[in-house]
Amino acid sequence: MSGTITRRGFLVSLSAAGVVTVVAAGRPPSAHAASAALEPNVFVRVDSDGTVTIKCHRAEMGQGVRATLPWIIAAELGADYDRVVVEQARGDARYGDQKTDGSRSIRKDIDKLRRVGATAREMLISAAAARWGVTTAGLMAEGHRVTNPDTDQSLGFGELAGDAG
Repeated sequence: MSGTITRRGFLVSLSAAGVVTVVAAGRPPSAHAASAALEPNVFVRVDSDGTVTIKCHRAEMGQGVRATLPWIIAAELGADYDRVVVEQARGDARYGDQKTDGSRSIRKDIDKLRRVGATAREMLISAAAARWGVTTAGLMAEGHRVTNPDTDQSLGFGELAGDAG
């Protein structure tokens, strides 16, 4: 084997490095990383740092859906909207109808989006109740925290994400 690098050898090495990079980038997160987040559905993810990511399944075309639809979820969840990241959802049947026409996105989706936020909220509340050894009755999610008004206990969404997930 000589010490010279041929053009062909260089291109083969470069291609192999590209394949390794693509394969590594496409790997799912480790089990530990997956357990540190709450992802109850395709619309919501709560990470261990408290960041709430909400997918907007409709395209923004000047009607305000990119702000309003995620806000509905965040409000029902009890999230601090300053700690919410909105991402555009890709076309996927899991989101249901993704058409953006006829100015009916909110009227058509409000109940579904409220359930999406409420599901995540109840999972966080259940995780807090389990930690505190109490029932969920009376526990509230607001301001990015689950609180027990009877005992003044409080846990942030990030602290509960792993348990709730």
